[in-house]
Amino acid sequence: MQKFRLSMTLLDVEEDTSLLDKWIELAVANEVKEFDFNVKMNRDKIYSLPGTILSAKFMTTLKLGGCNMELSSKTIRLHSLRKLSLDKVRIDEQLVQKFISEFPLLEDLFLSPGWHSKHFCISHAPKPKILTIDASSNFCYVQNIEIIAPSLQQCIIIFVKAACVIDMAGCSDLKYLNLTDVYILDQDFHNLISKFPLLEKLIVRKCAFLERLTLSSNRLKELQVFFV
Repeated sequence: MQKFRLSMTLLDVEEDTSLLDKWIELAVANEVKEFDFNVKMNRDKIYSLPGTILSAKFMTTLKLGGCNMELSSKTIRLHSLRKLSLDKVRIDEQLVQKFISEFPLLEDLFLSPGWHSKHFCISHAPKPKILTIDASSNFCYVQNIEIIAPSLQQCIIIFVKAACVIDMAGCSDLKYLNLTDVYILDQDFHNLISKFPLLEKLIVRKCAFLERLTLSSNRLKELQVFFV
């Protein structure tokens, strides 16, 4: 099986859960390469993924949305994974770090935290080239973001509604940066930009606290600034 994609709203949680578990087991058994799974439920209950999903050793793309992933880290065998997307998934932060640090082929990472955390850290990430962090969840007020990813070339940070300090000193090869709806102060912004000598494209969109841009670069090819 090359691709499995499912997007639905669950009405009868108990009845639908067993069916979803069987579909996931079937997809993994047939060596699915791309898995895209988004489930919406009522506020009181949430669908929990079976541990089977983490044993898909041939899977290259894993996109999850709206579900629960409280699983033992010992079951992870996603050794072919290149792209990971966790959209408002309830997951232990240690498991996220295990995804990032232990998969040598992981290149593209999208995270929209489904947990409350003021400090967001991505460390020991030797391979990822593309990183997107979307903190638009109503209960997610990130105040500090730390990224240590020496191979990172593209980073997008969206909707950080607090005075946020972003530390990306470990990303000196970055070429593309997009800050959208990020509350960042002038000095913090200039300190951040100074860490990227190879930056070629910069997009700053609706960053409310940012009042002045001062840039000095012989590499920058494209600059986009949007105030509204």
